Amino acid sequence: MAATFIVEDGTGLEDANAYADEAYADAYHENYGAPSEWTASTSDEKKAAIREATRFLDASFSSRWRGARANKLQALDHPRIRVVDTDGWARDSNVVFVEVKSATAILALKVRQGVSLLPDVEASDVGISSESVSVGPISESKTYAGTKRTYKRFSMVEATLRPIIERAGRRERA
Repeated sequence: MAATFIVEDGTGLEDANAYADEAYADAYHENYGAPSEWTASTSDEKKAAIREATRFLDASFSSRWRGARANKLQALDHPRIRVVDTDGWARDSNVVFVEVKSATAILALKVRQGVSLLPDVEASDVGISSESVSVGPISESKTYAGTKRTYKRFSMVEATLRPIIERAGRRERA
């Protein structure tokens, strides 16, 4: 049995599991060089990657999205109400923002490239209490109170989402 692929249409679907459809992701990647890992993928592989990217976005940014979920029964974090972006513009509450769709496409490509978006962390991977970096005669050492967080960050995704997320550690009331 094939997995379901239900794209959020801006109405707050109770069973949605994707922020972008395959056509959006195809067009996005066509505009940015048509990477072979994407263009050579089957439709089912692309849909699976889009679903995984969507799960990652909700898991990673749920506490940082601006505004509030449009309704309590929707499956995903979007659509959202009361969103004012970093430029001060009020956003429509009946759409999935283009930034979310684009971030979904970016992450779906990462999946097709073999990147694990949310890898399990082994106990040995946790607990960095200090680190040192040297470049030529310059060196810097850091010691952490407790431990340094070790998780993957995707800079292009964070830059794409910047207008509609709060800075880490800061949350405004919706």
